[in-house]
Amino acid sequence: MAAARSGRRGIAAVTLDATGTLFRPREAIGTTYLKHVVAVCGPPPAPASGSYEAEITAAFKHSFRAELAASPNFGRVDSAATAQPWWGRVIFATFPPALQAHVGSRKDELLATLYSHYATRAAWEVFDDVHPALRSLQERGVPMGVVSNFDERLESILETLDLRGYFDFVLTSWDHGVAKPDASIFHRAAELHGITDVDGRGMLHIGDDATNDLFGARAAGYSGGLVDRSRQVTLTQLLQEH
Repeated sequence: MAAARSGRRGIAAVTLDATGTLFRPREAIGTTYLKHVVAVCGPPPAPASGSYEAEITAAFKHSFRAELAASPNFGRVDSAATAQPWWGRVIFATFPPALQAHVGSRKDELLATLYSHYATRAAWEVFDDVHPALRSLQERGVPMGVVSNFDERLESILETLDLRGYFDFVLTSWDHGVAKPDASIFHRAAELHGITDVDGRGMLHIGDDATNDLFGARAAGYSGGLVDRSRQVTLTQLLQEH
């Protein structure tokens, strides 16, 4: 299948999204959350039906989107010093009532433990095509940066996954103050790459979200590529086509 991309050829610099592009959670959200519930609060009572893991995983997307609508950019708009309270609300909202009751007074401890866990190597796995693709760009002398809707933990996550050394900069929505697909975050990335004009030798941004990455980059005046490993559109393929 042909990769989704702009028609431009020749790039001066590349930026990449993080989650879903460079790495992904090592296991299902519900599995990780429940493991930590058991470790911190003890085994919960059996669910009335189904499994807690499945319920949590199914509830996550709605919980995440609802909190993002209520408090954009992981709570940064509310001048939060850390995204931990924001993520705590997302996490707890995924728990069914019986599990919330079981957590009880250990809620703050549990949420802090989960927040810390997702800053470690144990929480994530790098896609197989990432290191070869980044090494190839590095050998060609193509400057690279990360542009991601992420909180203050991204730098340390990239370090622990042995990815940080590829990149000249890491630009998060948390630090920038505005999230993709806002054009300003792409313009800032171009500035960090030293690109002042949008032309055929401009910047290519690659991510896994059509709205935030592909269309966001194009609307800002740069090239965009959409990785979709479920359809065999890999990072390596996208870079070869540009």
